[in-house]
Amino acid sequence: MEFDYKTKHNLKFHKHFLNTRKVIPYSVLGAPKNTFEVATGTSSKFSKTELSTERLQTTSLCDGDSTSLMCLDDRQKRRKIDISDIENIIVMETSLAHDETSSSLDCGSLCDDGSCIETENATCPMIEQPLNSSATKVDYEIAGMVGDTIELLEKGKALYESFEGEGYCEVIFMSSVEDFASELNDKSHFLLSSTEKAISIQAEKVNVTPSITAGTESCVISNDPAERKGIQLNDQQKHFLISKGSYQPLFKDYPCNKAISKSKQNSFSSKWYETLPYLEYSPSLDRAFCFACSLFGNNPRSSCTETSWSHDGVNRWDKMKSRGKNKKGKLFEHFNSSSHRLAAERLRSFKLESTHVDVVISSARKKQLAQEEQERLQNRKVINVLLDCCRYLSRQALAFRGSDNDINGNFRQIVNLVSRWIPFMKNWIVTPHSRPYHVTYLSAKSQNEFISILGSETRKILTEQVRSSGVYAVMADTTPDIGHVDQISLILRFVNEQFQIEERLLMISEINDKTGDGFAQKVIKMLEELQLPLTSVRFQCYDTTASMSGAYNGAQAKLSEHLGRTIPYITCMGHKTNLCVEHSCKVSLMIDEFFFTL
Repeated sequence: MEFDYKTKHNLKFHKHFLNTRKVIPYSVLGAPKNTFEVATGTSSKFSKTELSTERLQTTSLCDGDSTSLMCLDDRQKRRKIDISDIENIIVMETSLAHDETSSSLDCGSLCDDGSCIETENATCPMIEQPLNSSATKVDYEIAGMVGDTIELLEKGKALYESFEGEGYCEVIFMSSVEDFASELNDKSHFLLSSTEKAISIQAEKVNVTPSITAGTESCVISNDPAERKGIQLNDQQKHFLISKGSYQPLFKDYPCNKAISKSKQNSFSSKWYETLPYLEYSPSLDRAFCFACSLFGNNPRSSCTETSWSHDGVNRWDKMKSRGKNKKGKLFEHFNSSSHRLAAERLRSFKLESTHVDVVISSARKKQLAQEEQERLQNRKVINVLLDCCRYLSRQALAFRGSDNDINGNFRQIVNLVSRWIPFMKNWIVTPHSRPYHVTYLSAKSQNEFISILGSETRKILTEQVRSSGVYAVMADTTPDIGHVDQISLILRFVNEQFQIEERLLMISEINDKTGDGFAQKVIKMLEELQLPLTSVRFQCYDTTASMSGAYNGAQAKLSEHLGRTIPYITCMGHKTNLCVEHSCKVSLMIDEFFFTL
């Protein structure tokens, strides 16, 4: 976590002011106008001659303590001496080692580059000393987070004062309270998790018990709790175990605990899994564990965690459900305990990406994730509108476009019409440059993809209706397309749930073999692609050509042969009517004139 110069400076040199919540008098103590002034050695407030004549007498200078600044005389204070300049005057630890009994340090002259101090005995290099030598970077980060929280509480105080003041507005006040509570919750949660992590790291340093470290090993680890004992899991391994879930093996019979009477529950029961999702069982140890506590039960705040559920395991099966009259069993006692609830909460927080340290620690990263999520939701709205436009054109059997680059096609024009009334669609159309690759999903390729998606979804719904009807009839015919390639159309006739007869065109496919056997095999293949049961075929209907209606080599005969049963064949009434009219016109001039007049 990065802080500005002012925050670092105050934490380092003015901690006593921060602790007592006093205002730091910069006009007296001074703060450098340029943050890099001292580091570059360009400060010239004290000349070499002045420093040689004006000696600082100090009684206690230890590790850059800010209280030593009070030893300066009034004339030096009036010159507004910078803290950084005083640092360069104070003799550090290395020079104190030569004369520990001396009560004062007589500083010589400061080098021109401000990098060393000449004393009576030697010239010692400047070493910047922190305010507290025992403090670490993490300590300063946590202290900074505490300061941010205090500043936020000051905002809450101002918000409370606005409630009692004049010009109170309920809407504005409630909105401000909601923002304040949300920000306070985020900062407090992050401060708590960071503090717990720091305490855990410190406890691991102090702990002298040897343990197995798996931080540098592969993230793949056995999810048997017995094989995880004594292993310090890293984040990757925890992610892997969480993705696998609790280890809950199912066996027909579980081993019996011989120490328990046969008249009691003396073995593990898989029925406990149903109500306790975090319950685990280790076949190698014949013991029960808690998944949440084994992963996150080492929280310093939960010192009362039962190690039996996280490390040793439990096998007192007779006391799992009950331990006597009006006494709850071990399962109820543990999974309702405060330590388990805390471990479960830490597990849920760990699973959420927004609570990871690398995400919370960076406000820029949080803003980026929020913006990406907002763009994703906006893109979904746009796609839904475009799909609705495609559904309208398909429903009305209207052409989408004249050519691939037709900007005046029906699809583009209906999208332009909709964008006049939907602001986000208007923004989508006029700002393609703000998106990667300048996508608009209005091209001919995108239109074809929309049609394919709608067709696949419609076919899925229709096949489910045919499958639920139980039986259906097959109707098929071929016709050449504009490229003179024969296409076969498959139509199914069935009864829906409202007992109404429906005919649905489900597939159009190219056919190469137009013989009766080739036609029958093509129909069977199309039904299999639709995943429809062939046993539900009850009737078949084609035209009256020989290749279709032939009693021996026609498609109707071959289909029955391939299915191993007789499928009744019905001649297509449309073809029969057309043939009847055609032959009537040939044999009767009156009928020919009648249809000619029509």
